[in-house]
This record gives sequence, C-alpha cells and structure tokens, in this order.
Amino acid sequence: MYKQTLGIGIILIILLSMGTVYAKEIENNGKGGGCRGNINVPTYEYLSSSTSTNRNVVTYILNTFSGAPGDARVIGYCVYPEPVFTGETKDLIPLELTAIWHPNKKDYFGFERGNGGKEILIDGTKGIEVGRADYKSFDKIPISEDILFHIIDGKECGLNADGSADSCWRKAITPIPPVPELSPIIMMSAGLMGIALILKKYRSN
Repeated sequence: MYKQTLGIGIILIILLSMGTVYAKEIENNGKGGGCRGNINVPTYEYLSSSTSTNRNVVTYILNTFSGAPGDARVIGYCVYPEPVFTGETKDLIPLELTAIWHPNKKDYFGFERGNGGKEILIDGTKGIEVGRADYKSFDKIPISEDILFHIIDGKECGLNADGSADSCWRKAITPIPPVPELSPIIMMSAGLMGIALILKKYRSN
C-alpha cells in the first residue's frame, strides 16, 4: 500500500512539474502559442501603438521607428483591455497580422502572423493597421489598454543556438487610451443644448 501511494505521489509531482514548465514557457516567451498572462516586461523604444474608433469597432495601429536592427520585426500584437471586457462576445478581424489569438478571452486577445504569415518589419513605417475588434456595443469599448509586442530582434532578445535572432515580449512605449468617437445621439443632444443656450441668452437681451 505504501509503495502504491508513493508511486502515485511521484507521478503527480512529475505531472505538476511538467505543467509548471509549460506554463513558464508561455509566460516568459509566448512560444506556447499565445499572449502572455503577465505584462511586466521592458518597453521597446522602436514601437508604439495607437487606436482609432468607429462606433463599436476599434482598429489597433502599430507605429515603428528607425534604428532597430535590420532583422527586427513584429510577429505578435496582444491587447490587454482595462477594465476587463464584460460583453458576451466580440469579433476580431485580422489585417496586417493575419491570424488571431484568444478571441473568447475577457482579459486579453491578440493578432499574430499565423503559419507562414506576414511579419511586420520595424523600419520606421507608421500607421500600420494590425487588426480590429468589434466590441458589439459602444459602452463595452475599453477605457484604456496595455499593448505587448512579440518581436524578433537579435540585439534585444538574444540569439538562438544556430545564431538566428530570438524572439521576446516587449511593451509599447505608452499605454493606449482608445477614445471612442461621440455617438450621433450624444452629438445631436449637445447641439440642441447649445442652440437652447444661445436662444436663452438672445431672449434675455
């Protein structure tokens, strides 16, 4: 009985260790296929992000800066909304990066190159539309967001055993506040209020 219990205990320890190693790999490198759970990574001076909003849809935009090594490129772009998404569902539309990560997660999602997909060179190009998220409802759009980039950069991330550039995760220079455009109803109400104030002032004179 003792030997059987001991054997089961050893097996459990091995399985837990394997799970820890796998989780650590995803957490540290993203090589398990997906966004990091932890956003505590250094910033990267050659990338920043911005957004544009049209009704319920937010477009995520990548800006690159000159000065990175010639082989530097972006292979993944992860979005961490704040507060956490509370809607039932959202649609992700990949653009420059052609595949999506975690479409059903509430606390993060991402766009990536996919198998054999396109990588984005870090060469000074601005205004690259990486992908879009349709939040279905105006009030579900995040107040602010953190952005992480999965990059390949030999100087920043180190080299693989074969001498090729390794990949790593880096943070945008500044967090992204997606500022929603005013809805037509809000704009109309503001216009009517302005007209009412002008008429009131005119009559008082």
